[in-house]
Amino acid sequence: MRVPKIVNKAVQIGNELISKAISTPRGICWETQIQRDETSLDTVITADIYSGASGIALFFLELFRATKQQKYLVTAQKAMDWVVWYGQNENWNEYSFYVGRTGAAYVLVKLFKITGNKKYFDQALAISKGGTKFLDKKPVCDLLLGVSGTLLGLLHLYAVTKQKWILKDMRANLDSLLARVNFGPEGIYWDRSGDDIHGLCSFSHGASGIGFVLLEMGKFFSNPAYYWLAKQAFDYEDYYYDKKKHNWPDFRKLYGRKDLFVKAVEEYNKKNYKYFSSPSFTYAWCHGSPGIGLARLRYKDLTGEKNWLLKVKDSQIPASLETKKQNELGLCHGLTGLIEIARLQSTLYKKDSNRFLNERQSSSLVTDLFNGLAGIGYGVLKSLRKDKFSVLYPVLKERYLVKSSKVFDEDIGGLKMILIKQLFPQTLAVCSGSEISKLQKSLNQGKNQRSKNLVSALTGCLELLLNKGSEAYLIFEVEKKKIGLDNRKSDVYLYVSQYVHAKENERILKLSEHKLNKIELKLVPEVKLIKGNYILRQTYEGVKMIRVSKFYYEIFFSFYSTNSIDKVTLSLSESSKQRALKLVNQSLSIGILTTDKL
Repeated sequence: MRVPKIVNKAVQIGNELISKAISTPRGICWETQIQRDETSLDTVITADIYSGASGIALFFLELFRATKQQKYLVTAQKAMDWVVWYGQNENWNEYSFYVGRTGAAYVLVKLFKITGNKKYFDQALAISKGGTKFLDKKPVCDLLLGVSGTLLGLLHLYAVTKQKWILKDMRANLDSLLARVNFGPEGIYWDRSGDDIHGLCSFSHGASGIGFVLLEMGKFFSNPAYYWLAKQAFDYEDYYYDKKKHNWPDFRKLYGRKDLFVKAVEEYNKKNYKYFSSPSFTYAWCHGSPGIGLARLRYKDLTGEKNWLLKVKDSQIPASLETKKQNELGLCHGLTGLIEIARLQSTLYKKDSNRFLNERQSSSLVTDLFNGLAGIGYGVLKSLRKDKFSVLYPVLKERYLVKSSKVFDEDIGGLKMILIKQLFPQTLAVCSGSEISKLQKSLNQGKNQRSKNLVSALTGCLELLLNKGSEAYLIFEVEKKKIGLDNRKSDVYLYVSQYVHAKENERILKLSEHKLNKIELKLVPEVKLIKGNYILRQTYEGVKMIRVSKFYYEIFFSFYSTNSIDKVTLSLSESSKQRALKLVNQSLSIGILTTDKL
């Protein structure tokens, strides 16, 4: 068989990986390295697609397909033998497509298709069971590590096996996603963290990746309501698109690193607040236009809306291929990952991709698929393929689609009802049954939804149905203020601010009661008092809304401007004074009160 010249590079990588394989009685595996902290790496042996044996096996299956050399198929089989053993004997509690069990199942299904050996089919099902336990950990929602990644893996497994229990697990994961939506200035997103400026715009960890999974759900089950929901995720990201940078911002700031957290505290104390809202810009599959563009391309393919491609075409993907700064070659955040969207978008980019892969030397000491040798080889082989699917763009094959499903039959009105319950939970909790029915009917018909902005449309729809002056309307007004406060400050700013205030207050709480009572205190700017005895507090996890007693509200109100405990409690009885002191101490410990004069 005549092998294209570029395949020789993949063959070299394959042979090197075989030489590095660790043989065990259960099969073969590889060591790789992962980042432990800002200064050191850990050597690990894992089973997943991203950094473990499943991903390397996937590369060997592609190499077998390109060369027809049996040794590469045998290597993949031995690797998956070890993965199956690992799944049975190790505490492997991850289930997402890229770092968990459903990804291993995907590779096992591929082996079943190639060999016809039913044991791989059975092993794929066995290794994927128990996925709902993953939800008990309250994992992130993102594609790489979380709930949406599990949903994608289960969807691929169900497409081939049609096992009913998989539908049940998929439903549980989808319900978890729907219950954890956050609302942006436009559209929706999911995970938020004190490490980040805002919810991430990215394929691996952000709204695009989850939107991509929703697109696959909509396509597979012939349900356009999921396309609508995916569009809300893309609307969120597009709100932040930077025309000057030709890219979506990378809102990561602290990366879970202690040194960057220390720097953030220093910047806060220097009052350099701009630091907390200044993103970086990354061009990679994981973060930036190369990955986000994949979700947009899929949306165009499924809906025909070409205007979604304008930002993708405007991005600097060709320039990224040229730049010498792109020294890494891996799939996740290197050159090979850039090639995926180039491969799908233009034959011209494909030629450039092949040229760069030939020119660059793959001297990686890491073996794995997403950051190492296996990924470089995989990228080489995929650059020759005409089909759309790759591990970076895991779309479902057309032949597996089903016409409909009673398990996944939500319409857009039903999804809007789920969202509005998250926007206004306390309002709807006191609404009558007839009001809820009218609201659902209005959402189904699309009435009273004049605004293109999702939050504005849902808010307007509910407001028109409530009687002014009713208990529900009064709560609605407070929740509307709560929504208005969200997204005004960066999450990392709120996280650091809360930490700084709490640490400063530790010193205050160590003072004698006599000294503490004389210190002038005030509410932090992130706390707002709302008529009706409500407290709203901006946090990195969202705005918290609490209704307190009239007494507590009046105590808090006394600290809207600077005041001392002695002055606030001067006219109180002894028992009321003790209640007030307890409240102040609690408020200091969680950073709600602060002082400028210590």
